[in-house]
Amino acid sequence: MNNQLQNELTLYADNVKDKAARKEDYLFHNEGNAHAKIILENLFRNADSHIRIAANTLNNEVVNSSEYMDAMKCFLDKDNTRLDIIVTQIPRRGDVNMGDSLYGLLLNHHAYNDGRITVKSGEGKSFRDKDGERVNFCTGDDMMFRLEDNIEARTAVANFNNPDTTRTLINTFDGVFNNIEKKFDLNDLA
Repeated sequence: MNNQLQNELTLYADNVKDKAARKEDYLFHNEGNAHAKIILENLFRNADSHIRIAANTLNNEVVNSSEYMDAMKCFLDKDNTRLDIIVTQIPRRGDVNMGDSLYGLLLNHHAYNDGRITVKSGEGKSFRDKDGERVNFCTGDDMMFRLEDNIEARTAVANFNNPDTTRTLINTFDGVFNNIEKKFDLNDLA
């Protein structure tokens, strides 16, 4: 990575960290893996009670990065937190390195045994925008979100204090989550 790009990422990360810590109402536009990691790391570190994730498989270079997993662990280490996940497709056994992946972290974290982590499968169905395009999203508490509108390019918008949009995403997520009866047992990946 060249110095100019690294400097730009450092400035972006500092700006995101500041606005996230102050829970400022500011709309971030972001694209690519580096931006996704920065936004999600700050969302996890600043959430206090509940994270919801709607994603494709949750088995890629972003979620299996040390930054992402360290921030998720930081969130799960807090008392009385809850993590609910809907994935379009559960990865097959053998497709996940349980020793170095988000799934391995979740399985081995005490929050999983405490019943504070729930993973469900959309059985191939994914969330869609009004144009029918697949979207991924993550919410933190009742005010933070990252909404990915192009899952291949990882283009997204994010905000650390937008209760209206966050509430809309939560209602959409919960409507689906509460209608999926079967929870996925992460032990089935081990």
